[in-house]
Amino acid sequence: MISNSIAFNSGTEALLHPVERAGSLLGISRSKIYELMKDGRLRHVKIDNKTLIPQRALAELLEKIGA
Repeated sequence: MISNSIAFNSGTEALLHPVERAGSLLGISRSKIYELMKDGRLRHVKIDNKTLIPQRALAELLEKIGA
């Protein structure tokens, strides 16, 4: 079974999230995630043809906006 998020650690917390999951975690739309990435406000990585958001990038975004 393939997970919705990718974890490279021994814990259960994912380190990389697909765009849809990142939006769900933040409570915002997929298009808003893409807008944040385009504006450089949300770091992301591309692996093959998949765009993934690091967990740390989500935390950094929340810190920037004071959440």
